[in-house]
Amino acid sequence: MAGHWALIVAMVVGVLAAAAGVDATVTEILKNYGLPAGLLPSTVKSYTLADNGKFEVKLDAPCYAKIEDDVYYSNSITGTLSFGKIQGLDGIQAREGWFWLCVTGIVARSDSIEFQVGPFSKSLDIDLFTVSPNCKSGSNGKTFSEWLSQALNGDLKVNVASILEENLPRKMLQ
Repeated sequence: MAGHWALIVAMVVGVLAAAAGVDATVTEILKNYGLPAGLLPSTVKSYTLADNGKFEVKLDAPCYAKIEDDVYYSNSITGTLSFGKIQGLDGIQAREGWFWLCVTGIVARSDSIEFQVGPFSKSLDIDLFTVSPNCKSGSNGKTFSEWLSQALNGDLKVNVASILEENLPRKMLQ
């Protein structure tokens, strides 16, 4: 029962703040929607949130953070916010091994955060998201589009055969 009251209070505070024209911070908005404050880096420059939940968050610059795995934040992040989840997310990628995967949705569970990548998902402990991650402008890893652009420009020397041999099962190479 206490959880229901907390939800009602959070919604009322959010509505009153909006009605009073008070600009809430992104972390306050995330909390009001049942999401942890640390989903976004502290480099948020501005945001817009429409009545239907569609939002756009602008960062000072694209950046990388380490949250169990490497995470890339574009300078513009968009999606649709509803209580306990974000859908239609664009602008966040997570690295899994050699691959950068586009995060398409986020769902808050009681003790974890589920990150959706198309039909797949990965859950991380909610305690990893109590504070905004430290975000840096560079990373040892690059998003695939950055890597490809660099490779096509001739700035990156890559031996594709050796990468395939190291990362693909033998059956696929024969």
